[in-house]
Amino acid sequence: MSESSVGIDVGGTFTDLVAVDESGRVRALKVPSTPGDQSEAVAGALAAATASGERVSRFVHGTTVATNMLLERTGSRVVFVTTAGFTDLLHLARQDRASLYDLARHHPAPLVPRDRTIGVRERVAPEGVMVPLDDAAVNDVVASVRALRPDVVAVSLLHANADPTHERRLRSALAAAVPELDVVLSSEVFPEIREYERSTTTVAEGYLRPGVAR
Repeated sequence: MSESSVGIDVGGTFTDLVAVDESGRVRALKVPSTPGDQSEAVAGALAAATASGERVSRFVHGTTVATNMLLERTGSRVVFVTTAGFTDLLHLARQDRASLYDLARHHPAPLVPRDRTIGVRERVAPEGVMVPLDDAAVNDVVASVRALRPDVVAVSLLHANADPTHERRLRSALAAAVPELDVVLSSEVFPEIREYERSTTTVAEGYLRPGVAR
């Protein structure tokens, strides 16, 4: 029985398969994707590729589902929680122009609008905690999140890459108040210096996670 290495890429419209057997022969086939359950298209492509009895010795899987969600803006409803005074972080970015000589051109809109951004009273500096995260601030965040009814909360506090204590406390409070809510922390997703990069990465993780999980 011959053996093949198989690679499958799941796209929004088609699921593509490429198989390479022991002799180096390459075969490719395409089947319609099944958005309701992507495994159906994967199983169908595998069945077609092995119909004559080949054995799959290696299987590699990829997907453009996350890329499609970003391009089509079909991700989850995210609330962004950041340090008070920095709620425009996603919109200001690094203040660079989308086009150096075109003042009318703009960057794409952030994945989270301003009305789903929450500023929390706390402040961590490189030298330590400047404004402690107290019970009142935590309760305000929980109340605001409940009112906004998100799918996911993305938390990215100032300098959380150096001290994640405040982020973890907010997650614990949100988990206790809304157990079904997924909370993404920047200190876990991308614990690196630079607030804009860390925040956008955390928001993208929250935006894509439910769809990729499905």
